[in-house]
Amino acid sequence: TKPTKPSRLYNALLSLNETETSTTGTSSASSSALQMMQNVNELDIPINIRILLAEDNTVNQRVALLSLKRLGLRAALASNGVEAIQALEDIGYDLVLMDVHMPEMDGLEATRRIRKHPTIRQPYIAAVTANATTQDQKLCIDAGMNDYLSKPYRVRDLLKMIRRYAEWAAKSGRQR
Repeated sequence: TKPTKPSRLYNALLSLNETETSTTGTSSASSSALQMMQNVNELDIPINIRILLAEDNTVNQRVALLSLKRLGLRAALASNGVEAIQALEDIGYDLVLMDVHMPEMDGLEATRRIRKHPTIRQPYIAAVTANATTQDQKLCIDAGMNDYLSKPYRVRDLLKMIRRYAEWAAKSGRQR
């Protein structure tokens, strides 16, 4: 929960890397990551999905990048909505994880501008926010976002969202 003490966050991140050897000799963390990778592969999600993470908070950036890494995915970073739009003009990202509250330009306004931009290849945009009410979710969808992920999220929540992206990409003919 927010606000969190740095020591609590540090311990939580450390626990992600801890290995508890099971009777098969693999760690529980490794086996759960392996299971998630198998789930991603079962969906035929290519590992080369171009992902943009639009997030201003460095701790949240690290958590998101680590979560994506556990799924075998990588992302480029943008620290605000202005940078996100510039990144999308430069590179055709497939999936954008868009923080709603950022400096200079928030995720809602950035999404509105992306959706109106004539030359940007339209990506799947998922809101990532600590605001978890149905009203907040409606604001995100009304701004043009495809999906919604509330913070803090687990890797399995991220995986579910990526599955929804994969379904959208298949239906819209955007699978790579």
